[in-house]
Amino acid sequence: MEKLFFPSGGLKLEAMLEVPVGKGPFPTGVVAHPHPQFGGSMHNNVVFALGNALSNCGFVSLCFNFRGVGKSQGRYGDISGEADDIIAAAEFLKSRPGVSPSRLVLCGYSFGGLAALHALARGLEPLALVLVSPMLPEGGIEHDRELGKILPLKFPTLILSGEQDQFFDNRFYQPLLSGSKAFSKLAKVKDADHFWSGSEPEIIAQAKVFLDSIPKIS
Repeated sequence: MEKLFFPSGGLKLEAMLEVPVGKGPFPTGVVAHPHPQFGGSMHNNVVFALGNALSNCGFVSLCFNFRGVGKSQGRYGDISGEADDIIAAAEFLKSRPGVSPSRLVLCGYSFGGLAALHALARGLEPLALVLVSPMLPEGGIEHDRELGKILPLKFPTLILSGEQDQFFDNRFYQPLLSGSKAFSKLAKVKDADHFWSGSEPEIIAQAKVFLDSIPKIS
């Protein structure tokens, strides 16, 4: 695991990069963490689980701290800045030697999932998307002026939702998958709540099955 910094606009963001053993080019994955204003950071159980799933599938994985978190410069960007940080993370990964720039998977948990959707609305085009208990805009994504334009999603998407989630009912995720590409799936995990404590192996297993199912990634 390599600790490093990468640029996002005029800021430097703290990150952890893991590269598979062997010869590339490798597919790549970015993982976005939960809400910065409620203690969210890359040092999170779900972020670790998503990073492990990527590594288990032979990906270069990048977990990072949004602006204003940990050693990252700046301050909270009201999701707009965090969407920019995700795009910067993807561009940084694509510039690394030994990676396949076209094989990018974007992962996000809670706030990180919503920030990932905003990054898509700004033009980021990953090969696939993995969201764990993603936050949703008030009124639903289909009624959000900015996010409504990304529907239907143009690439395979996995949404993991705990059936005991205290904040987001999985029924409201359906517009994300309606009319979406093959391989897309909403996976409901019976005993998981929003924080996924003890259910991390299920995240890893579900994400691995999903990623292995997408022909262009392997």
